[in-house]
Parts: sequence; structure tokens; C-alpha cells
Amino acid sequence: MLRSIVRVSLLVVACLWCANLTATTITIINADGPGVGLNDPTSVEPTVGNPGTTLGAQALNVFQAAARYWETRLDSDVEILVDSSFAPLDCTANSGTLGSAGPLNGWFEMGDDSLPVANRFYAIALANSLAGMDLDPEDAENGRSESDIRMRFNGSVGTTNCLEGLSWNYSIGVMPVTPGIDLLATAIHELGHGLGFLTLFGPPSFNFGVSIDPLFSSFDDAFSANMFDEGFDKTWSDMTPSERAISSTNTDYDANDDPIQSNLVWSGELAVAEIGFLSDGLNEGRPQLFAPDPYQVGSSISHWDVSLAPNDIMEPSLTGVNEPVLTTKALYDTGWQGSICMRMELPPNTWRLISLDCIPPDGTIGELFDDDIDGELGDVWSMFSYNAAGGNYDRLMSGSVMESGVAYWIIQQTDAPVTLEIPRESTRTPLPKSSEDMDCESALGCVSVSLTVSTARRNTWQLIGNPFNTDLVFEDIRITAEAGSCNLDEGCTPAEAQAASMFFGSVFLWDGGAYQIIGDGDNNVIPRNFGVWAATMENAAQLNPVLLHMPKDPYAGRLD
Repeated sequence: MLRSIVRVSLLVVACLWCANLTATTITIINADGPGVGLNDPTSVEPTVGNPGTTLGAQALNVFQAAARYWETRLDSDVEILVDSSFAPLDCTANSGTLGSAGPLNGWFEMGDDSLPVANRFYAIALANSLAGMDLDPEDAENGRSESDIRMRFNGSVGTTNCLEGLSWNYSIGVMPVTPGIDLLATAIHELGHGLGFLTLFGPPSFNFGVSIDPLFSSFDDAFSANMFDEGFDKTWSDMTPSERAISSTNTDYDANDDPIQSNLVWSGELAVAEIGFLSDGLNEGRPQLFAPDPYQVGSSISHWDVSLAPNDIMEPSLTGVNEPVLTTKALYDTGWQGSICMRMELPPNTWRLISLDCIPPDGTIGELFDDDIDGELGDVWSMFSYNAAGGNYDRLMSGSVMESGVAYWIIQQTDAPVTLEIPRESTRTPLPKSSEDMDCESALGCVSVSLTVSTARRNTWQLIGNPFNTDLVFEDIRITAEAGSCNLDEGCTPAEAQAASMFFGSVFLWDGGAYQIIGDGDNNVIPRNFGVWAATMENAAQLNPVLLHMPKDPYAGRLD
């Protein structure tokens, strides 16, 4: 359950020519009655990214956007059904819950290999995905498969005696959301719980199996198997119920009763491999889980600790969040499959400008794509880089190493579309620069790319790639030089750099049929996994070196 939320920075951008694939279907089922919640007929004006003209329609659009968000990160051949409500909930003394969600069932196998680990509970949506079939299909009452997740939101927020002074914000695709509470980010958070980001252990017994059946007393769950206590030097799976009770509040405090660190941490390998971008919230190299003393019902043990920096969407209360890579990798640790790295459909006989958001240890073209395309490089598919200094193309070989922040041309000529996919175990790259660097004011740091300048040409064109697993807002880019008006102290927006005759104020993306101009207007996003043409201008040669800085957080940028 998400207790409170102030501001969450997440990007959900509609892009008709972006080609990230998803085979997953998360269906929002409207569980509200006539005239309430998701069926509320109150007329409202459309808001950013949300064309709904009634309160219920706008809320439903947000829920569906949250479903699309997780569809792009988790793979399942089995439809995930979410029983959803936005009806008013009871509030007393100006308090109340914003929203809550959880799995409607758990599933286990005893002694066979239908699921990865026998005698372990899996949230039903995860169990279905792993088994490749609907394990809980019966629902004779309404003639459909049993729902997998129940999600309830409070449609009475902001009314008398119910969190007065607050209100939901129904915008989709623009951040920071002000005023109000970001319904989209809250829904993404709650769906995360429903998909399995929670432990089934809890007070008072800290042994969920006993309350179900003594037969299950030795079972664990897929989330708790990745929970580890540094003080006990044990996973929760290996602890006794009394040890888990102590671990659930095992946070160290200073003399002023301020928390120092939680000893309850996440030990899953895929999430731990992602800690390089964290500046706080680690204990012995592992991300901390929320374990305050006293125990907080609805928040403790099933959230990241509030000390994480930058923040993550699965903290109990949020003040700002980047792309939740840590949470996604933690879900992979529980058993989910998927990729937050490149996953793109490549049509036959169509050129694409691609960029990488993850690179495996080798990073050669052969390692990345040989198993994706049925045919030899240079025969049925080809790749090229652009030499900006010489103004010519270089044909790439199987052993050529690809880099982040660089765009590459690729074409494949097989008879059918192919999927380019980088494994989920790959390392994200590059790590952003420190936000303390004088040329980087983004809360999460920047990635900087050296721009090529030439004294022989007025404009020097080059291929720049979006290095992140989020779309990149073009106006958040900054251009710096060691001298001139775009110096390291301030930097320039692309438009300002163009006024200074340093950098052309727009970039150009090839969508497979025509060039799209990316600039300050409505079309101002460089999509994930795409590259663009960019150009330095005549004055850049006098100010070299010239750098282009891209903020990791799609909205912490807003550098001015």
C-alpha cells in the first residue's frame, strides 16, 4: 500500500513509430457499479495525455496506462486480469488510504517442476506466467477467468474529512504533476504489489502458512526468498518466525532516534547488480528494505527503504522517482521474465537508427544480434556507423563493439520481421555522471557525449543515440563549452545553443519512412532505443570541446 505521495517523475509517452514490443496483456476490469468510481459521469475537461471527458473515464485511462507500463517490462503469455475500483472509500478524521493492491491468490507446486522452486508461493500472475497457463481459471459467476490482482483506489480523496486539501491528478505523460497526487504513479506502484512486490509473511506470526494450513508452515514466497538480514546473516526463508519478527524492525538509529540504516536488505542478484546508480540506501552493497521500529502496517518489509537515493517507485512514500530499474530487476529476481533493455521489432528492408540502453560484457554486434537474425551479417543484414570527422560511413563487422550514446544504422532483409533483444541480465550503461558536476544539474546525473566539430564545414553532422531505457525529453538536453555563452557554469538549451551558432536546435529521427523533426514543439521526445542526426554549427569550432549532456531522469532535467 502506498501511504502518501508528493511527486513522482515517470515518463509515459505515446509514440506511434516507436517499436518496443510487448507480448503481455494486463487487462483492467471495471468492478465499479453504475455512476460511481470508474463509471462516475461527472463532466471534466480533458487533461494532458488523458482525453477522457468524465471523471470515471479519466481514472480508467490512467489505470490502463499503468497496465501498459508494466506490460513493456514483464513477459507473460497468460493474460493478467486486474479487478479495479475507483469508488469512494470510508475516511475518518481527515485520513484515509490512497490506494492498495495485491495478488488475489498465490500458487505453489509440491515436488514437481511446474514452477522454479517447489514448496514456494508465487503471486498468481507470476505463477501463471512461469507455468505458461492459467492455473486458476474458474469463475462461473461472471463467465471469465479468475482475476489475478485486486486494485482499489479512493475516489473520495479531497472530499469532506477525507484527505482534504488533496486531489488526484489524472495527467498521463507529463511531469512533474502539479497540482495534486499523481494517480498514474500511484497505480504503477500498486500494480507492482499485485505483480508480486510484497512478502506473504507478516505480523503477528510472521509465518503465513500456519494461518492457511499447518502443511504450509515451512513454505516461503518468491519475494521473501530475496530478503536478507545483515544482522542475522540469513535470508527470510531460512529464519524462524521469531527471527523474522525481529528482522522486520531491524533498523539502526542514532542518539536522536533518527534512522541510520536498515539491516533488512534485498539480496537478489539482478537487482543488486543495478546498485551503481544509487548514492544512498545501501547496506553492505545491497539495497535496503523498509523495516522501521515500530512496525508500520501496510508499509513495512514490502517496500524499499526511504533512504534510497535516487528514490524508487516502490518506497512507502515518494517525493520523486526515476525509471524504476531497481524494482523491475527485483521482480526479475522473484521469477518474472522480461527486459528493460532493448526489445525492438525490425521490419525487413527498412532502415532504422538504433541506440543501446544496455550492453552485455562483450558488447560486440555478433554477441548482441547474431541469435536474433537468421542470416550472416553483411549478407541478409548490415550495420553502419557514421564517421563525423570524415563525413563518411563505416561498415561494421561481427566483432565491432557498440557504444552507448551513439546511433547506428541497421537494415535486415529476411522475409519477416525480426526482434532485436538484449538479455535482461545485461548491464545498463553508461552510469550517469554525478549531479554535483558543474555541467550537470539533473538530480540523477547526466550522460555526456563529446560532439564532433569541424573547421572545414559550417555544420558537422553526427549520430547521437538515446542511452537510457526511458524516452528522452529533448528540451532537457544541455550543450556546454569551455568558453562562450554556453560555458560550464550555465550550459545552453538546444535553442539557446542555436542562437549562439553552436548547435542546431533540432535533431532528426528516421522513422522508417520519413524524417521526424525533434525540437521544442509538440514532437519533443527522442524515443528509447532510437538515434538521431544532430549537428554542431560554425561557432563550435572556436569553443571546442563541446559536450552534449542528457539527464537520466526524464523530468529531473528541467534544469532551469
